[in-house]
Amino acid sequence: MAKPQSFKKNDPRINRNGRPKAEWTWSGVLRQAMEKQIDAKQVKELVSEALMDKALQGDVQAIKEIGNRIDGMPKQTTDITSGGEPLVIIKSND
Repeated sequence: MAKPQSFKKNDPRINRNGRPKAEWTWSGVLRQAMEKQIDAKQVKELVSEALMDKALQGDVQAIKEIGNRIDGMPKQTTDITSGGEPLVIIKSND
């Protein structure tokens, strides 16, 4: 038996046009803009240089952004204990 939220043939919720073309998404438009040339340099080079200039002036956000782009985001851990004791997992029989 199919789940109530499952798609059926000719379901009106189905997107028949598929995923939008890359040039019409925000990331697609930004990628195109970053490839443009200004004074023989690509925009992404100019943005990178502006970010580096900010970091060299002591802008902490710019420094963090460069570190995150080069080394990746710092690992974040989550403690899932209760007062130092492990949580008890209760399984239901449903």
